[in-house]
Amino acid sequence: MNFFQKKWLQISIILILGFATRFLWISHPNNVVWDEQHFCNFTKGYLEGKYFFDIHPPLGKFFLLAGLKTQGASTEKLDCAIGNEYPKEYPYVASRVPTAIAGSLLPAVVYLFGNALNLTPATSFFAASFILLDNAIFAESRFGLIDIFVPFFGFLALLCFAHHRKKEPYGKMWWLWLFGSAIAGSLAVATKWTGGGALLVIGFIMFTEIAERRLLKLFFIRLLSLCVVTAGVYMAFFALHFKLLPSSGTGDAFMSERFRASLQGTVEEKDGKLLPPSFLQKTLELNKKMFNVNAAQKLTHQDSSRFYEWPIGRKQIYFWVDKTDNLKRLYLRANPIVWLFGTITMFGSILYLIFRRKALQMLIAKSNEWRARIYSLEFLLLIYFINWLPFAAITRAMFLYHYFSSLIASVLIGAFIVFNLVPALEASGEDGEKILDASDGNRYLYWILLAIAGAAFILFSPLSYGFRPFFS
Repeated sequence: MNFFQKKWLQISIILILGFATRFLWISHPNNVVWDEQHFCNFTKGYLEGKYFFDIHPPLGKFFLLAGLKTQGASTEKLDCAIGNEYPKEYPYVASRVPTAIAGSLLPAVVYLFGNALNLTPATSFFAASFILLDNAIFAESRFGLIDIFVPFFGFLALLCFAHHRKKEPYGKMWWLWLFGSAIAGSLAVATKWTGGGALLVIGFIMFTEIAERRLLKLFFIRLLSLCVVTAGVYMAFFALHFKLLPSSGTGDAFMSERFRASLQGTVEEKDGKLLPPSFLQKTLELNKKMFNVNAAQKLTHQDSSRFYEWPIGRKQIYFWVDKTDNLKRLYLRANPIVWLFGTITMFGSILYLIFRRKALQMLIAKSNEWRARIYSLEFLLLIYFINWLPFAAITRAMFLYHYFSSLIASVLIGAFIVFNLVPALEASGEDGEKILDASDGNRYLYWILLAIAGAAFILFSPLSYGFRPFFS
């Protein structure tokens, strides 16, 4: 039995390497890095119970807070300005652990998602390994930041939905996978609204299935389940948000007088003339304010990039520099092998498939398994574009990490096309008589690309960990 027949061994390797790389030197640096300055202030607000305002939903901040709560964190002497050293008694590492866990598990979720889409174990392992070896995803996974939770929960939702579609309608497992998908999708949205891409993909697939099969009852049951679960989970996190922030704070100025009347220590609360809004009214007001502030932002940044620059990973993000040694720096930067592989193979394959459409049609006609795989390819393309193109409408500063979900989809697409579809089409011939499962196709290219991606990861790792470059 070869390596690619041992799924347990593949996923074990992915998990071990994921946790080993993400948790190694997680305490370094002991300074506030990049947007940790914002989330440090937000968790400080929760620990002190003082109301603050943020343009994102609360869940991502709750994960960071949970780590701090377990260590009994105190905000005394804590100054969250970027670059500042954390107080010796402040357990800042605890706020990085939840992020590192999500970053460690993400490649395994990608592997399982590939298997759920009927991609071969070899293809799934390759894609998961590339995500494991990407320096940008790696850097985002090591600090008290929240953007790694978006692709993690998003692809977990898509994984559950892929399994859900394979089950007998209305059976026990059908419901379990559906609710699992809804909950994971809710967690993505409750972290950042951009996490809604996964639910949009699921909704689009449900709509196309109703158009093809005319299954109205199935569509509405799925839709109702997803909406109820998503709304319930989303609202529950805001209930906790308000409970943790009972007192006046920096966010007062963003809210109405009636909202402020619900906060302890405000002029409106002491006056007692205004009736505080109910929980639902507070939630609606806060979400409306989040949307308006988001829409009105004209934020610019030297490390920001436009959506059309992301596929080649052009603009790195400057995270941190050691004030005592200028050569020790931290960057969120793309592994060029990973990003260019995904982009070139995905977009290049479109032309290839146009020229080989006859062989593709014959391959599908001869094999139900290949028909399912081509459907999975369409699924992945949908994930890619839904998580990428909407950013074209956003003019404020955006960064490489906004592309993570599309990057993962592009790597899965590229791995499938290069190591499965192209070898199968070239081997099948125009008459379609010979059809092979090309899991072992291009095996030398397979291992060469993994080796080069690994070498690039190691080469850039000092800049991802915050140490001197190898050739400084």
